[in-house]
Amino acid sequence: MNVEVDEEYKAAAGGLFGEYMGTLRGDHVRADVFRRCGRLVAYVAGYGVVPAVAIEPYLPVLDSYADRQGMAGRLRLIFT
Repeated sequence: MNVEVDEEYKAAAGGLFGEYMGTLRGDHVRADVFRRCGRLVAYVAGYGVVPAVAIEPYLPVLDSYADRQGMAGRLRLIFT
């Protein structure tokens, strides 16, 4: 499971939420990741489940991605 760029979403989002970095897709969850104001912001949506519960197994993936981007400790989750 990785954060991957969705070119269609990137074109649609433009710079609305900051610089689009990629999307993590998992079972019943999606997290769109943007670089904004010196941090990474992941907009998390759950499908039929509570997003905060659905994202839990994927937090290490997002943390690792933030580390690779030089943003360790600067990841913020926003649940939609």
